[in-house]
Amino acid sequence: MKPFQWSILFLFIIVLFSIFSQSNILEGFASSKFDSCRAKGYSKEFCVQTPTSAYGPSSCLCEDGKLGRFIPGFGGQCVCFDQN
Repeated sequence: MKPFQWSILFLFIIVLFSIFSQSNILEGFASSKFDSCRAKGYSKEFCVQTPTSAYGPSSCLCEDGKLGRFIPGFGGQCVCFDQN
């Protein structure tokens, strides 16, 4: 084999290795947050739901556990609505 062919083979092996070695799967909800959510008395179903799944990327979780929104002009604060 010529040196050029060895380098192509080497790059191919590196690409294959990098594709198959990506085992860092991150969950959207950290287990410590789940445990603290459960400790506050919320159900498992509530604690595994992320605000993003309900309202999209501009949603946030208020201190009382309700969903709020990040709205421009509020300095990055989570704006919570009274949902009666």
